[in-house]
Amino acid sequence: MKNKIRPIYNQLQGLLGQVPPVKDKEYLYENDKVLWERFNESINELNSFKVNDYSKFKIEPKIDNEHISMSSTSFRTSVGTLISRLHGDFFADELAPFSGSPSTVISQTQFQTQHIALLLEMNSFVEKKLSEENLEQTEKNFLEKIKDALPTVKTSIELMNLIFTTAHASGLNLDTLQKIFHL
Repeated sequence: MKNKIRPIYNQLQGLLGQVPPVKDKEYLYENDKVLWERFNESINELNSFKVNDYSKFKIEPKIDNEHISMSSTSFRTSVGTLISRLHGDFFADELAPFSGSPSTVISQTQFQTQHIALLLEMNSFVEKKLSEENLEQTEKNFLEKIKDALPTVKTSIELMNLIFTTAHASGLNLDTLQKIFHL
Protein backbone atom coordinates (compact mmCIF):
# COMPACT_ATOMS: atom_id res chain seq x y z
CA MET A 1 0.00 0.00 0.00
CA LYS A 2 2.91 2.29 0.78
CA ASN A 3 3.92 2.31 -2.91
CA LYS A 4 0.41 3.34 -3.94
CA ILE A 5 0.23 6.13 -1.38
CA ARG A 6 3.72 7.57 -1.99
CA PRO A 7 2.89 9.36 -5.29
CA ILE A 8 -0.06 11.09 -3.62
CA TYR A 9 2.04 11.88 -0.54
CA ASN A 10 4.69 13.45 -2.79
CA GLN A 11 2.06 15.24 -4.86
CA LEU A 12 0.62 16.84 -1.73
CA GLN A 13 4.07 18.06 -0.72
CA GLY A 14 4.52 19.52 -4.20
CA LEU A 15 1.09 21.12 -4.02
CA LEU A 16 1.99 22.78 -0.74
CA GLY A 17 5.11 24.15 -2.40
CA GLN A 18 2.93 25.82 -5.07
CA VAL A 19 1.03 27.97 -2.58
CA PRO A 20 2.56 31.42 -2.14
CA PRO A 21 3.54 32.31 1.42
CA VAL A 22 0.72 33.89 3.42
CA LYS A 23 2.66 37.15 3.66
CA ASP A 24 2.61 37.33 -0.17
CA LYS A 25 -0.95 36.13 -0.71
CA GLU A 26 -3.38 36.04 2.20
CA TYR A 27 -6.25 34.57 0.19
CA LEU A 28 -6.65 32.17 -2.70
CA TYR A 29 -9.34 33.10 -5.20
CA GLU A 30 -11.24 31.43 -8.02
CA ASN A 31 -8.24 31.61 -10.35
CA ASP A 32 -6.38 29.51 -7.74
CA LYS A 33 -9.12 26.89 -7.50
CA VAL A 34 -6.93 24.26 -9.17
CA LEU A 35 -5.05 24.11 -5.85
CA TRP A 36 -8.00 23.07 -3.69
CA GLU A 37 -9.48 20.96 -6.49
CA ARG A 38 -6.24 18.95 -6.80
CA PHE A 39 -6.12 18.62 -3.02
CA ASN A 40 -9.66 17.26 -2.84
CA GLU A 41 -8.95 14.94 -5.83
CA SER A 42 -5.95 13.59 -3.92
CA ILE A 43 -8.22 12.83 -0.96
CA ASN A 44 -10.65 11.00 -3.25
CA GLU A 45 -7.77 8.95 -4.62
CA LEU A 46 -6.55 8.13 -1.10
CA ASN A 47 -10.07 7.10 -0.11
CA SER A 48 -10.30 4.82 -3.15
CA PHE A 49 -7.67 2.55 -1.53
CA LYS A 50 -10.14 1.95 1.32
CA VAL A 51 -7.40 1.94 3.96
CA ASN A 52 -8.52 5.03 5.87
CA ASP A 53 -11.17 7.68 5.31
CA TYR A 54 -9.46 11.04 4.75
CA SER A 55 -12.67 12.91 3.85
CA LYS A 56 -12.45 15.07 6.96
CA PHE A 57 -9.44 16.81 5.38
CA LYS A 58 -11.42 18.00 2.34
CA ILE A 59 -11.70 21.73 2.00
CA GLU A 60 -14.35 23.94 0.51
CA PRO A 61 -13.81 27.54 -0.52
CA LYS A 62 -15.93 30.33 0.91
CA ILE A 63 -18.53 31.73 -1.48
CA ASP A 64 -19.96 35.18 -0.85
CA ASN A 65 -21.44 37.68 -3.30
CA GLU A 66 -20.47 35.31 -6.13
CA HIS A 67 -16.78 35.49 -5.14
CA ILE A 68 -14.92 32.32 -4.26
CA SER A 69 -12.03 32.52 -1.83
CA MET A 70 -10.05 30.57 0.71
CA SER A 71 -7.60 31.65 3.33
CA SER A 72 -4.04 30.70 2.37
CA THR A 73 -3.44 29.80 6.00
CA SER A 74 -6.40 27.40 6.03
CA PHE A 75 -5.28 25.78 2.81
CA ARG A 76 -1.68 25.40 3.98
CA THR A 77 -2.86 24.00 7.32
CA SER A 78 -5.14 21.43 5.67
CA VAL A 79 -2.48 20.22 3.24
CA GLY A 80 0.24 20.15 5.89
CA THR A 81 -1.97 18.28 8.33
CA LEU A 82 -2.85 15.63 5.74
CA ILE A 83 0.82 15.23 4.80
CA SER A 84 1.68 14.73 8.46
CA ARG A 85 -1.16 12.23 8.87
CA LEU A 86 0.02 10.24 5.83
CA HIS A 87 3.54 10.28 7.20
CA GLY A 88 2.29 8.83 10.47
CA ASP A 89 0.06 6.26 8.75
CA PHE A 90 2.52 5.02 6.11
CA PHE A 91 5.99 6.58 6.35
CA ALA A 92 6.77 6.78 10.07
CA ASP A 93 10.04 4.94 9.45
CA GLU A 94 11.24 7.78 7.20
CA LEU A 95 12.37 11.34 7.90
CA ALA A 96 9.28 13.43 8.56
CA PRO A 97 8.49 16.07 5.95
CA PHE A 98 9.30 19.59 7.08
CA SER A 99 11.71 18.25 9.74
CA GLY A 100 15.01 18.65 7.88
CA SER A 101 17.23 21.65 8.07
CA PRO A 102 15.73 24.61 6.19
CA SER A 103 18.00 24.19 3.17
CA THR A 104 17.16 20.49 2.97
CA VAL A 105 13.45 21.18 3.16
CA ILE A 106 13.69 23.93 0.52
CA SER A 107 15.76 21.74 -1.78
CA GLN A 108 13.41 18.78 -1.38
CA THR A 109 10.36 20.97 -1.87
CA GLN A 110 11.80 22.55 -5.02
CA PHE A 111 12.66 19.12 -6.45
CA GLN A 112 9.24 17.74 -5.57
CA THR A 113 7.56 20.82 -7.02
CA GLN A 114 9.47 20.43 -10.28
CA HIS A 115 8.72 16.71 -10.35
CA ILE A 116 5.01 17.26 -9.75
CA ALA A 117 4.92 20.02 -12.37
CA LEU A 118 6.54 17.68 -14.89
CA LEU A 119 4.03 14.91 -14.17
CA LEU A 120 1.07 17.29 -14.26
CA GLU A 121 2.28 18.73 -17.55
CA MET A 122 2.73 15.26 -19.01
CA ASN A 123 -0.68 14.18 -17.77
CA SER A 124 -2.24 17.29 -19.30
CA PHE A 125 -0.44 16.63 -22.58
CA VAL A 126 -1.63 13.01 -22.66
CA GLU A 127 -5.23 14.05 -21.86
CA LYS A 128 -5.13 16.60 -24.68
CA LYS A 129 -3.71 14.07 -27.13
CA LEU A 130 -6.31 11.47 -26.17
CA SER A 131 -9.06 13.93 -27.02
CA GLU A 132 -7.79 14.28 -30.60
CA GLU A 133 -9.85 12.40 -33.15
CA ASN A 134 -7.06 11.52 -35.60
CA LEU A 135 -5.29 9.07 -33.26
CA GLU A 136 -4.84 5.47 -34.33
CA GLN A 137 -5.85 2.82 -31.81
CA THR A 138 -2.22 1.82 -31.12
CA GLU A 139 -1.36 5.46 -30.37
CA LYS A 140 -4.39 5.75 -28.10
CA ASN A 141 -3.45 2.54 -26.25
CA PHE A 142 0.12 3.82 -25.86
CA LEU A 143 -1.08 7.11 -24.36
CA GLU A 144 -3.49 5.32 -22.00
CA LYS A 145 -0.62 3.13 -20.73
CA ILE A 146 1.53 6.23 -20.16
CA LYS A 147 -1.30 7.97 -18.32
CA ASP A 148 -1.92 4.95 -16.08
CA ALA A 149 1.77 4.61 -15.20
CA LEU A 150 2.47 8.31 -14.48
CA PRO A 151 1.74 8.06 -10.73
CA THR A 152 4.60 5.57 -10.36
CA VAL A 153 7.20 7.79 -12.05
CA LYS A 154 9.71 9.30 -9.63
CA THR A 155 12.25 11.00 -11.93
CA SER A 156 12.45 12.50 -15.40
CA ILE A 157 14.72 9.59 -16.41
CA GLU A 158 11.99 7.17 -15.34
CA LEU A 159 9.51 9.17 -17.42
CA MET A 160 11.71 8.89 -20.51
CA ASN A 161 12.23 5.19 -19.85
CA LEU A 162 8.47 4.73 -19.47
CA ILE A 163 7.82 6.46 -22.79
CA PHE A 164 10.38 4.46 -24.74
CA THR A 165 9.68 1.06 -23.20
CA THR A 166 5.94 1.53 -23.57
CA ALA A 167 6.39 2.65 -27.18
CA HIS A 168 8.51 -0.41 -27.91
CA ALA A 169 6.03 -2.75 -26.20
CA SER A 170 3.18 -1.09 -28.14
CA GLY A 171 4.99 -1.54 -31.45
CA LEU A 172 5.43 2.17 -32.05
CA ASN A 173 8.48 3.39 -33.94
CA LEU A 174 10.41 6.63 -33.56
CA ASP A 175 8.47 8.31 -36.38
CA THR A 176 5.21 7.65 -34.58
CA LEU A 177 6.64 9.00 -31.30
CA GLN A 178 7.76 12.12 -33.14
CA LYS A 179 4.26 12.52 -34.54
CA ILE A 180 2.65 12.08 -31.10
CA PHE A 181 5.04 14.45 -29.33
CA HIS A 182 5.37 16.94 -32.22
CA LEU A 183 9.15 16.59 -32.33
